[in-house]
Order: sequence, then C-alpha cells, then structure tokens
Amino acid sequence: MATKKPLVAVFLFLASFSLLFAIFSDSGILANSSLEKVLASLEREEEEKLLAIDSLQERMAAMSSRESLDDLALSLGYNREGDVVYYFQEPDVVETATVPVKDEVPELYEGVATWILLVASLAITCLVMLLWTLLSMRLAGPEERQRKAKEKARRDYERYDW
Repeated sequence: MATKKPLVAVFLFLASFSLLFAIFSDSGILANSSLEKVLASLEREEEEKLLAIDSLQERMAAMSSRESLDDLALSLGYNREGDVVYYFQEPDVVETATVPVKDEVPELYEGVATWILLVASLAITCLVMLLWTLLSMRLAGPEERQRKAKEKARRDYERYDW
C-alpha cells in the first residue's frame, strides 16, 4: 500500500495535467474553437469584399457604355439639345452614405499559461490524495488502526540507533 500511494499520486498528477492542458492551453480545445470562429468571421468578410469588388467591376464596365454616360450627365444636370427640361420644387435630399456595420471579430482565446496548469494539477492531486487518505482512515476499523500503530512503532524501534 505504501508504494501504491506515490504511484497513484504521479498518475493522477499526469492525468489531470494532460486533461487541463488539452482543454485550457494555447493549443487546446478552447483555443482551437476560438480560432475556428475567427476564421469563419474572416472568411465571411472576405466573401463580402469579393462580392463588392465584382459589383464595382460590373459598374465600371457598364459606365463605359454611351447610355450610362448619358444617364450620368442627366443626373448631373446636363441635357442635350432638343430635350425638354422640367424643374420641380422639391427640397434637396442629401443622401448619406450608409456604412455597413461590421461584424465584430470574435475574441481570440489566448490560453492559460503552462505553469498555472501545473499548479492546478498539483492542487487537484493533493486534494484527491488528502480525501483518499481521510476516507481510508475513516473507513478503517479499530483493528486496522491498531495494527498500523503497532507497525509504525516497530519501524520507529528498528530505526533507533541503540
């Protein structure tokens, strides 16, 4: 039993550290899911920009035609000879440029430092080992406690230099 406790403690420490590292480290599950969200946001933003570029290229191609130049001149107030111009009494409406609200890029999870994970694993190991010791002492009967006390006394007696 005496050799089991240190082995159990080492195994528990390694298992808890591995689990905490796999979840909370800078390359763990939380960091990877955060990176996936950021990547999806950036890909969506890239698609929107590519669509805007395509529409601008189509407008540029359309602007070189004669009809579009005539429409542009008419919208600026120019007219051709022989055209009848009508004037309306409407107030000028200033168009405000609508800036699309940018989707917030999700926050990037940085991860927890390795030394913090090591301390947390050590704390978990100490807590579990303490609970195990307390439970084994509590569950042991009076005969078992008496036997352990005799064994401890025998070991102390043998260690003493007569």
